[in-house]
Amino acid sequence: MLRLKPLDASDLPIVEPWFDDTETQRWLGGREWPALGFSLQGPDRQLYLALDETTPVGLLDCETYPDNNASFAVLTAPEMRNRGIGRAILSAFMAEPAYSHISRFFAGIERGNVASAALMLSCSFVEGEEDEDGFIDFEYRRS
Repeated sequence: MLRLKPLDASDLPIVEPWFDDTETQRWLGGREWPALGFSLQGPDRQLYLALDETTPVGLLDCETYPDNNASFAVLTAPEMRNRGIGRAILSAFMAEPAYSHISRFFAGIERGNVASAALMLSCSFVEGEEDEDGFIDFEYRRS
């Protein structure tokens, strides 16, 4: 069963090699990305390591806002792609009690990131308009 645990400093050596992957670098950046996200954590921003039993399979970076919205970035470990892990991470994230008050989840997906766009659509996110920087917001609203 997949679960999310708050990322701690001892997890950085596990996730940093995922950022050596060409696709990961293209859409998120290099090895500095998880350490930067980790350093920015606070009451409104949290990074999670996704675990399948005890195996690290992904990373989720979430930022919440006073208007009950939450934006996020999600990464499936490169060797675990195309196994439904991304959907499982998003499902676990949106089911977390800490986010029960969130009415709108959204992610900005860069034009051309076909895999991430497909993930969002497979999780019932709605595709919005593309902005001037080439990002498309995908959103999910709770009733």
